[in-house]
Order: sequence, then C-alpha cells, then structure tokens
Amino acid sequence: MNKSFILAVSMAACSLTACVPWQKEKALQAKLKAEREKEIKDSVAEAEKEAARMAFVQDYIAKAKAEQDAQAKTIIRKLFGMSVGFEETDDNYLRNHCTDKMLSKLIDDYDYDGFGYAIWDFRTGAQEGDGPSKIVSIKSLGGNWYRYDFLDMGFKGAKKAHFVYEDGDLMMDKLVTLIQPQIY
Repeated sequence: MNKSFILAVSMAACSLTACVPWQKEKALQAKLKAEREKEIKDSVAEAEKEAARMAFVQDYIAKAKAEQDAQAKTIIRKLFGMSVGFEETDDNYLRNHCTDKMLSKLIDDYDYDGFGYAIWDFRTGAQEGDGPSKIVSIKSLGGNWYRYDFLDMGFKGAKKAHFVYEDGDLMMDKLVTLIQPQIY
C-alpha cells in the first residue's frame, strides 16, 4: 500500500506540474487579449478625435466658403449696379475690389478721352433697350469662379467672374462674357 500511495502521489504531482505551463499559457493569452482590447479602444478613441477634428475643419471650410460666396456676390451686385447707373461709380470701390490686372483691362476698354474705367464691361453694354436691368442669378462654379446671369435693358446676358485673394481681400481678377446678345 505504501507503494501504491507513493505512486498515486507521484502521478498527482506529475499531473499538477503538467498543468502549470497550461495555466501560464492561459494567463499570457488573457494578457495579450487585454492588450489588444486596449489598443482597439485607443484606436477608436483616436479615430473619434480625428473625426471630430475633421468635422471642425470641414465646418470651418464650409463657413469660409459661404462667407466668400456672400462677399463675391456683393461685389458682383455692386459692380453691376454701378455699370447700369443704379449706383454712382465709385473708383475707390473698383480699386479695392479689383486686381491691378482687372483694373488695367477696364482702363484699356475705356474708349473715351481721358482716364476712366469701362464699367460697362460688367454688363452687355446695351444702350437702347426698354426692359429692366437686374441680376437674375449668381452661382458659384467652384475654383473661385462665379457666373451671373442678368437682364440689361431687357437683353439677356451672362458673365463669369474669377476672384483671388490679395493681402487677405477678395478681389475680382477676370471677367469672361458668356452670353452677349446681338444689339442692333
């Protein structure tokens, strides 16, 4: 019986020592799982921070774009209004809202004696119409281009204007005629 008891104790000891590496493996796997879960949580938290930052940036860009659109539309309306006589011609406004390149074009297009700006470039140049003169629509085309459709003494016209920033100020840089009616 003594031999049986020793054999039983030996077998129990062997089985216990065989379990110890398995328990260590289980503990290591639990530790690795906890580390992986922490990495995932950290990644999710970082992704949420980045998403919030991107939302803030996109909101800022959208607000800046809306502000630029409003400012460009105001400039177009004012220049059109001066060109059809709704508003008095304001040379300072022209100089403060048109680049030197645009001002040179307006000076070159001025075909009277002396110095002046060809403010009629902002419309069709109609002189003998009996209809209304007004801006019908102004649309952003992207890339700082804006299209404005208008009536000039009843004649339909359309131009597109390009804007740039100079010293932080929005300035009209180019003007392209899209629709020029046949005026007889």
